[in-house]
Amino acid sequence: QKLPRQMVRFLPAAACIAAALSGAAAQALMPLPLPMGFEPEGVVSGPDGSIYVGSLAGQGIVKFDSGTEMSMQFATVAGPVVGLTYADGYVYACGGPTGMLMAFNMMGVMTSSVQLAANTSF
Repeated sequence: QKLPRQMVRFLPAAACIAAALSGAAAQALMPLPLPMGFEPEGVVSGPDGSIYVGSLAGQGIVKFDSGTEMSMQFATVAGPVVGLTYADGYVYACGGPTGMLMAFNMMGVMTSSVQLAANTSF
């Protein structure tokens, strides 16, 4: 059976989120409501079960509440986000070609950043 076009654009995010979830939550996986053209990259789960997804298209980081199945803009980032991780109350984002590593508190506020490499493409 062929998937509807609107479902196909969510498949990369759904596959990554399945890896971030476990048990019954992964079995009940549903497509994420992401902004048009978001190009998901980098998925991490927070301590409350929320899922954070970065955007290769420069649309920042979206937070998906697994309880309400709603998404919202978590953080604005200038440029693409190519990787995320969570540790000690912060979401860390890699800026890819910008060479930046950014730390966001749980309110989505960038609290620090560091230039790891010169601006470059990869």
